[in-house]
Amino acid sequence: MASGGGPSHLGEIMRYLFREMPLLTQRQNYSPGNEPYISNMKRYSEQRIPTAVQSEASETATEPSERFRFTSADGLSIACVKWSGAQEVHGVVQISHGLGEHIGRYGELAKALVREGLVVYGNDHRGHGLTARPANRFGDFGPGGFDQLVEDMVSLNTIARRAHPGNPHILLGHSMGSFAAQQFILDHSDLIHGLALSGSGTLDGLARLAQPASAGGDPMESMNAAFEPSRTPFDWLSRDRAEVDAFIEDPLCFESLSARSMESFLHASRRLAEPRELRKVRGELPLYVFSGGEDPIGQRLAGVRELIERYRSAGAASITHDFYAGGRHEMLHELNRCEVTANLLAWISGIPKGTQPWPDELALYQRGTGSSRAIFTNCPSESVASTSKPLARAV
Repeated sequence: MASGGGPSHLGEIMRYLFREMPLLTQRQNYSPGNEPYISNMKRYSEQRIPTAVQSEASETATEPSERFRFTSADGLSIACVKWSGAQEVHGVVQISHGLGEHIGRYGELAKALVREGLVVYGNDHRGHGLTARPANRFGDFGPGGFDQLVEDMVSLNTIARRAHPGNPHILLGHSMGSFAAQQFILDHSDLIHGLALSGSGTLDGLARLAQPASAGGDPMESMNAAFEPSRTPFDWLSRDRAEVDAFIEDPLCFESLSARSMESFLHASRRLAEPRELRKVRGELPLYVFSGGEDPIGQRLAGVRELIERYRSAGAASITHDFYAGGRHEMLHELNRCEVTANLLAWISGIPKGTQPWPDELALYQRGTGSSRAIFTNCPSESVASTSKPLARAV
């Protein structure tokens, strides 16, 4: 990490954090209404840290194999990544990340997918990550709003399918990205072979959380309420403190959208709940929904169950779900993330792949069998993982 014989970028980052965000060292004193902590987070996300340090902050051992950009319909340059390996490609996974984060946070998952013969694509949504950084417009979708964000996903899908013709294409959406994926399949379910939704639910249910507030209310403000007294305002993301701290300290992460962009996002809720729109999704599309039992975005499974029922009523013939007791919003960054990833791979292995079978390695992921300990790195201890077995699994 060191450069030119000078201090390491990690050291620069830590000095910046402790200089600019002193309350990070006093999280145990946080309580509802302690606005200086939130204000500092806002100031941090607005000012950002020096560019040279920024670029290093997102670099990990799971760096993508390729970075590229495409120009969206409104002229915005969309930052994209691709993870791939030397082995033959057996399928494509496109990741749609969540609100306030960036595609770089999925490097560990991508590494596991690539190891099993999959190639992974993703982009930083408009208003996020490296797409937003040049103009420092974090949280701002721009005039095209949420609809254009979804169309950017369609553009990346086209790029991936052209690069890997004949391979099954799976769309994985998390949180805001899962709602974007829900909208994607209303018009483009024929472009993918499977849809996985993480940290999802019903967007109209999420929109209702904003209604008690004034016009332009932000449902994100209530996410941490069930976890008070809390260590940080982001305890709702995961039980893994290291993952929560990594989100807070990441210079490309922030807390919410601009008022205009939040309005655009929540406006999509009407279409996502409309039965006539849901019936546009081809019935044979395999769907996989996984969620933490304590995730406020999914209304502690109530919204997730409602979402599944809506798809079933609309004619979806293949819906699989895994619900994890005690899990919070980011199951892919939870204490039992290795188990969660193994179950995701098990579902992928069941998606039809034309005339060619999945490779033997991927076929090993049979639901409910074997151990994820031997095939993943960076796993918590067995004792920790064993406390979070799925509370519900259904096909």
